[in-house]
Amino acid sequence: MAGRPRKNPEFPLPPPETAGERLAAERRRLGLTQEELAGILDVAHSAVQKWEQGRNSIKTPVLHAMREAKIDVNFVVYGKDREALEPLDAALWERVKAWDATNPNDVDGKPLNEYARYQRITLFYRWLRDGPRNEAEVEERLSQLSGRKAA
Repeated sequence: MAGRPRKNPEFPLPPPETAGERLAAERRRLGLTQEELAGILDVAHSAVQKWEQGRNSIKTPVLHAMREAKIDVNFVVYGKDREALEPLDAALWERVKAWDATNPNDVDGKPLNEYARYQRITLFYRWLRDGPRNEAEVEERLSQLSGRKAA
């Protein structure tokens, strides 16, 4: 008989892989229905459905509303809650945000909107986190993006 495997507490299900799946898991953890979450975020019920199904991406203003509603945005976006972030990851994220604050424009000098900046710093964070193996390499990558020489 083919179908979904039975839930077995000895073999827990793997963590949700998509932001939509993690949003659904976080919503259930908080004991909310899709309708209740939509009301909290001041969006249509269909928006929550589409996010959870992976048919639409969650925009930055909604992520801000989630954070204000005490929804674990780090878990929804990254699959880790704030406490699970390693101290080096948290420090690196703060450095990336500081870098973004001093570099709000694209490579042509045109201002980026909030969503484009969020996408850029998220990709930049992952690039730094997964690439360099030491502080000197992090500094080198930061200087590459800033268009200046590393110290």
